[in-house]
Amino acid sequence: MTRLESIRADFLDRMSLIAAADGMPPISGRMFALLVFDGGPISFGDLAERLNVSRGSVSNSVRFLESRGVLRRFTRPGERGEYFDLAEDPYSGLMERIARRARDAETEISITLEQLGKTLDDRYARLSELSLFYGAVYDSAAATLTRLTGENDDRTP
Repeated sequence: MTRLESIRADFLDRMSLIAAADGMPPISGRMFALLVFDGGPISFGDLAERLNVSRGSVSNSVRFLESRGVLRRFTRPGERGEYFDLAEDPYSGLMERIARRARDAETEISITLEQLGKTLDDRYARLSELSLFYGAVYDSAAATLTRLTGENDDRTP
């Protein structure tokens, strides 16, 4: 194994662990890492071969990554197979999802706070802290999204 192949293998393994820690299928993390490291486009069969996984695993991971907006699927004229590459702006899609989840969580907690009514109860204080946490996550994700896209507007993920 060459030095570059070793670095590549380590990167794919690391991204697999990162993906798993974030609740993603590890093979999806490896596929994402492969597309980042090697670049694309890559055919369906080549993905299975390079990742040393079944075609079913490739299919599941492709659907997962497509649903997250980080992968694009396309065909080439005159060819039957499908090809895959990173989406045009994969990181913004990931960040939009993080921001949206944080905003939704903050909204749900706010509903509970309203129902509970402001009290000196420890329960209200704990829920308020949780709401502040998700608000901070949303603010950070929105700022990161602005940095990634270079936009200075108040877009709402």
